Amino acid sequence: MLTGVSLDVFSGEIVALFGHNGVGKTTFLNALFGLVRLSAGVVSVRGRSLVPTPLRMIRNQMGYIPQGSRVFSELTVSENLDVACAGGAGQAQQEEAVASVLELFPHLKGRLKQRAGTLSGGERQMLAMSSCLVTNPGILLLDEPSLGLAPSVISRIFSLLRELRSKGKTILIVEQRVREVLQLADRFYLLHQGSITYSGATADVREADLGTIFL
Repeated sequence: MLTGVSLDVFSGEIVALFGHNGVGKTTFLNALFGLVRLSAGVVSVRGRSLVPTPLRMIRNQMGYIPQGSRVFSELTVSENLDVACAGGAGQAQQEEAVASVLELFPHLKGRLKQRAGTLSGGERQMLAMSSCLVTNPGILLLDEPSLGLAPSVISRIFSLLRELRSKGKTILIVEQRVREVLQLADRFYLLHQGSITYSGATADVREADLGTIFL
């Protein structure tokens, strides 16, 4: 259960949310994205409350990449991207959006006809991120994007997040790889037993502080 969690993410920054397993990090992201009903509190974007708001309106502003590289396994890479685009802009705009995303993940260009279920773990994560980014959300929510991936893929994903920030995206990331993410994020929060117990700028955290903060 989340109790009294207050968290700000400012435009154009990367903010990390840390915490041990089971403390409510995924629940918090689900609540932000409207997948969990709030019993109290407010979620707001640019001063406008999103609670209560239809899920489709939240999705016009936020993109959520949940844990586990979720894709449609029986569909091809191209079909997954088409599904992500469905109901959005016209055909020409959709094709442009897909082309733009594939520039970020050029490896997928050679996999467009391949079923998503046959991709490697890293490729599935790339596809999951592409399916989110193709709708051009201003705010990205990521839940453990490095989970189960090879170090080279993790490095590529973190590099991409820096690139997205440079393009004006606002990012909230939940991650267990504390040291790596402290190099990536601008600020961080620590969630413990459903409440925020620590927050600060990543630039102010020294190696010697880690054991004290993240016990």
